[in-house]
Amino acid sequence: MEDLVTQLTYEELAVAVAGLMRAHPELITEVAALLAKPAMPGAKVSRKRRNQVDAWDYRNMVRGIFRGLNDARRPDDYQYRNGLASDLGDVLETAKQHVADDDPESGLAILMVLAEELLVGRDFLYDLGGSSLGDFALGLGLPMAEAFLGMDLSASEREAWAEQIEGLDMQLSNLGMGDLNVALAALEHGWTSDPVGETAPGQDQDDIQALIDASDISDDDVAYIPNMLHSGGDLIDARLNVLERHGNSDDFLAESKRAGRHLRTVWHLLDLKRTDEAVAHAVAHLTRTDEAYETAKRLHEAAAIDDAIRIAELGLTLAGRKSLLGEWLGPVEEAQGREPQALQAYCAAFYDHRKLDTYKTIKRLCRSGWAELQARLLQALRATPYRQPLIDVLLYEALWDEAIAVVSSHRIEDRLVAQVVDVVTAHRPAWVVTACQREAEITMDRKQARFYEAAADWLERVKAAMEVMGQTDDWMAYLARLKAAHNRQPSLQKVLRML
Repeated sequence: MEDLVTQLTYEELAVAVAGLMRAHPELITEVAALLAKPAMPGAKVSRKRRNQVDAWDYRNMVRGIFRGLNDARRPDDYQYRNGLASDLGDVLETAKQHVADDDPESGLAILMVLAEELLVGRDFLYDLGGSSLGDFALGLGLPMAEAFLGMDLSASEREAWAEQIEGLDMQLSNLGMGDLNVALAALEHGWTSDPVGETAPGQDQDDIQALIDASDISDDDVAYIPNMLHSGGDLIDARLNVLERHGNSDDFLAESKRAGRHLRTVWHLLDLKRTDEAVAHAVAHLTRTDEAYETAKRLHEAAAIDDAIRIAELGLTLAGRKSLLGEWLGPVEEAQGREPQALQAYCAAFYDHRKLDTYKTIKRLCRSGWAELQARLLQALRATPYRQPLIDVLLYEALWDEAIAVVSSHRIEDRLVAQVVDVVTAHRPAWVVTACQREAEITMDRKQARFYEAAADWLERVKAAMEVMGQTDDWMAYLARLKAAHNRQPSLQKVLRML
């Protein structure tokens, strides 16, 4: 019966329904009630098919982009090549817009052109550098899935599309760019519940936290880790996107809760102005700091300050890095006159991302027990292999000798040595002389003119430190020895004369 109905055109179906109601007037009320209801996830929505775009127009456009790439195959044309990749992205956005505008046939036609032309243009792929084109290809699967979910396809049509998409996916995978599984899942499962291979509620949380803990990912990128694990999107995402665009909130919430998409559930409730329900769901189900952070910001933007603080404080207890959340929450707490809570937020941020500005703020807010807290903060700084924040704090606290010990006992960048030297010259001039003489002489002994300006900078520091100690004559004698030792290096002699 389903296949019989789906083979009818919109006009044929309308005539059939009208005839049925004329023959059975008792159905009129029931049919009218059905038409007044929003479409359920499994329902096929009749749409008047629009005039589909001309795929050849887009095919010629994409081929023109690849021809431009072929003209930019010089090693110094990276910027131009990145521009060409951006042009492909513009075509992709056009396809997505057609899908969003309830014209999935046109969107799918453009998406297919992009996938097919990526294969035709594979000879130029590696000229783009990095993974930019691979990332672009990963972006095709989700809008394809959304297009298929929006189309009324018979079983035979779904089978034919699946065969075509599977072939494309295999070929793209051979180039390291294939991930059309979500489109295949849409064809296989459509709107049915619990498709095979979908992530169970909460199943990926351990994987997400493991990636955070094991990698050197930046704080700014933590929020995107779920996308890194599911780079091509999944069928649940596609379903939710379609339901959200059509304003089908009841089915959206049922689907997102069933699939464990708790962050999307919370945000959708916020969009519906159901704040109390959103906060309750967030408290019960959010498991990561970045989720709480993004939710708290949305609540704050909606002027739900108390709720924003509640969710943010919850986030400090969840898994994940705390720096972004703590740095955001601290000022919010202060604005509400909650200094102890603000101090807690800043401390959480500091332990995840140690930096001088946060240290200063913690010191300002700490009304008692500073010595004990400072000891813990310094212990955390000493434990990190990254020396910059430790040196910043040691110099700020006038702990000159420890700062000197740090740059003296580690293989450390010249700029950090220079930072310590410039601050402690007035306090530890003897060490400055020894340290800067060593740096200058190592640089000069390389006998390469491009390093002589750097040597001169070190020698200027030697001169300043000797002047602090009242050793101007010793400086002049040292400079004379350098000139004599390097008398066959005219470029260096010119630099030394300027001292």
